[in-house]
Amino acid sequence: MTRLDDTLAFWAATVDILAFNRAIGLGVGNVAVPGTIDALTDAFTIAGAPRFMIQLCPDAQPATLRGWLEARGFTHHNNWVKLWRDVSPIEARPTDLRVEQIDRDRRTDFAHVLGTGFGFPESIAPWSGAAVGADGWRHYLAMDGDTPCGTGALFVRGEVGWLGMAATLATHRGRGSQGALIARRVSDAAKLGCRFVVVETAEETPARPAPSYRNMIRFGFQVAYLRPNFVKVLRTE
Repeated sequence: MTRLDDTLAFWAATVDILAFNRAIGLGVGNVAVPGTIDALTDAFTIAGAPRFMIQLCPDAQPATLRGWLEARGFTHHNNWVKLWRDVSPIEARPTDLRVEQIDRDRRTDFAHVLGTGFGFPESIAPWSGAAVGADGWRHYLAMDGDTPCGTGALFVRGEVGWLGMAATLATHRGRGSQGALIARRVSDAAKLGCRFVVVETAEETPARPAPSYRNMIRFGFQVAYLRPNFVKVLRTE
């Protein structure tokens, strides 16, 4: 992980997953310059990443930033949707699962469910559970009896809570796991003094349904903006 100007870049070069090889914040804190894009490309190339993405905030400056990326071989890959909601209670939906907040002694369970749900390689498992128990974080498991089947995390800073790391095992989808996890995290965020919670997920398109997006809308989240992702391929196997 490194910072170049006001841009945060992080990579896991042996894992060809864009979520772990990306840069955020370009042109947000300061007006971007072309040299930062070139420096980011150099950093990911030296690290050995096969490809990476730069995620653009709609307010990123200057307006020519997208053109700079395209001129350097970046292509628009997809959009992530940023959503927000106040912390008013979410009406409970029927489910036979229960939600537990966990400590570090359950981080292996958390990493297993998260990795299995997303299809991550085993090498990601230590990272997936690393934040469990860290300051500002709360992690949760949805449980089917004694079996962990869903995950969710809450990170709080000031009056804003971020929801993430949401996954459900394929064997337990459609049973209300994520609804229960969302409701619990929104409730806990309110107790911790948050006014809002935010989340990002994949954009729903005719070619690619996005159940996570539909869940968020169902539970009262509103779209804040689309975050376009621009990908640069550095090497092919």
